[in-house]
Amino acid sequence: MERVASLSPDALLERVAPAIASGSVNVISVEAIRGRSQARWPRTRDKVEAFVERSFARLASPRDLIVALNDLEYLTIQPEASRAAALNLSGNVLKETLKFFLGSAEPCDLKLMLVTGFADGELAVEAVDFSRLDDPPAAARPTASPDSAPTSEIDWQGRGEGLALVAGDSRDYRLALSLEPVWNVGARAVASFRIRASVAVEEPEGRRPLKDGRLPAAVAGAVALHALDHAVRTLGATDPSRKIGLHVPVPIEALSYSNSRYRLLHALRDVAPEVRRMLLLEVTNLPAGFPPGRMTELVSTLAPYCRAVLARAADETAKVAAWRGCGLAGVTLDCGHLTAADRNAHTRLRAFAAAASKAAPGCVGYMLGSRSLLMSAWAAGFTHLGGGAVEAEVRMPAAQRFHPERLYREALEGRAA
Repeated sequence: MERVASLSPDALLERVAPAIASGSVNVISVEAIRGRSQARWPRTRDKVEAFVERSFARLASPRDLIVALNDLEYLTIQPEASRAAALNLSGNVLKETLKFFLGSAEPCDLKLMLVTGFADGELAVEAVDFSRLDDPPAAARPTASPDSAPTSEIDWQGRGEGLALVAGDSRDYRLALSLEPVWNVGARAVASFRIRASVAVEEPEGRRPLKDGRLPAAVAGAVALHALDHAVRTLGATDPSRKIGLHVPVPIEALSYSNSRYRLLHALRDVAPEVRRMLLLEVTNLPAGFPPGRMTELVSTLAPYCRAVLARAADETAKVAAWRGCGLAGVTLDCGHLTAADRNAHTRLRAFAAAASKAAPGCVGYMLGSRSLLMSAWAAGFTHLGGGAVEAEVRMPAAQRFHPERLYREALEGRAA
């Protein structure tokens, strides 16, 4: 391979040597793109380099580094990543780049190399078999019972999207993105979808879902950037005549640290104005008692880049009325923990909706796990609802009419069966 010219050998060795020993330095090659571009390559080269760097920045942690070795090869250095996580990230960057420029990522075009040594300015590498990479298949969609929500989710291609993330706390994280239809009760239509982000921790004993936990800033920033990218791609694949709004999760940790906040705002500035008009940025992972002054600051920071700003309550007991006057368009609640057997659920939902109405015009309930809970939230005053009964009828991310008669009809059919 060619010598590295962008950094001095001493400087590169200082950054790379420990990471090479842990197996977290790789080289990706875009030779397939040059081969297909032929005479267009001089014009395409800079676009490919910019795409690779953006893709890597979206996935990587702040201390990670990518260096262009030459026109075709890029060195990825992830000093805090495990060997498997580093391979996955580099592999994902390569596949994403090939799919964007070639339309597909064929096995013969996937050229990923593990760096095994570095001496006298030369890199020693070995080819990596992509079958070794842990690329989890999309989750299967089980059949839901008449009064329960499906446990899997849909995205714009009808399946979950798995992506590897690497954090700066020596743990590996896995992100899955999917879409949940949101019913606008007043408009009698599904006109928006929530991008649901599920994060799991990779541990020696296996993968563990991360629930109610604070995210490292690097992971939170990556979640926000992946969700934004997913939103842009989804809107690009949607029929222009049936455009939808997308609720894009923005973990509070991504806004609390300057590095991740800068990356997110920079990415938002690059989004086309017509796409921004379809984005509803939703601040998530908010702790109980989040101060209104800080909420006002967040809304003013995000509002220029979207149609509206939403805020996710910690739970149904959160004092969301304190956010009155902060400029929120809606207060949201994940209801996945509620069950139809809980006789007090309706009372808590009614109290939450009343408090939310003082803070914002919209009150959104996600993941209502049964038809009876969805009806209960509707009666309680929620303006937008999501859950199994809606998802069972709405499979594609496009605006569509959704009348309550469909829910009543299904209930009657379920009893008849």
